[in-house]
Amino acid sequence: MLTIARWSGRLWSDVQKSKAQPVGLLFLLLCMLSLVPPVSEFTRAIFVGYWLKLLDGSYTYMVLMAGLALYLEIRFDGYLKARKSRVLEWSFFSTKGNTIYGPLKHKWLGWPYAIMLACCIPVLALAEELIFREFAHQFGLLALLLVSGPIFGLIHMSSGANVRRVICISLMGLAMAGVYLMIGLSGVFVFHASYNLIALGWVIIQLRLAQPLSRLRRRSQVVSATS
Repeated sequence: MLTIARWSGRLWSDVQKSKAQPVGLLFLLLCMLSLVPPVSEFTRAIFVGYWLKLLDGSYTYMVLMAGLALYLEIRFDGYLKARKSRVLEWSFFSTKGNTIYGPLKHKWLGWPYAIMLACCIPVLALAEELIFREFAHQFGLLALLLVSGPIFGLIHMSSGANVRRVICISLMGLAMAGVYLMIGLSGVFVFHASYNLIALGWVIIQLRLAQPLSRLRRRSQVVSATS
């Protein structure tokens, strides 16, 4: 399952006590800086009609396939998690889950951070496709598969991913390499960006459902303790 790093809601105390949360805050700062150049580029692209291509049938198909791919990954991730293997759960970080999603649980930072992530995800997806697919393919098919698979997965360990998540991300990277070979850079960009945006939406839904349920459990525990 897609998991989120623990975040108590106390921003600066968490930063002081945890070694992993600053990674999320650093990512937040990089997101803010990364918005500056793409805004002007994307604005110019609108005038030349590039984004009108998103209305093309093949691109719509990529969005639907991204949702299906996320569903399959969640199921496979759940299967690996059920193995309860210490090797699969090992990570460089002590926190459980993706540290990038950590600020989403913050009381006042959550929604602004979610909006910022949603704005940055297409930019980051394009950057990853240019590096892990377009650039790697220049060195041959073997290099494309190697960079898109295991190397692509291992890079995500920097955001707190454990071995289980690295396996899932590596397989997804290979799937994106296949999309790149069949449709090209623009198609895999739509697939990648849609996949990440749908995943972000799923994480937000999980959080919004989990918070009321946790409050309900605490209230029921208080009632049962006093009765």
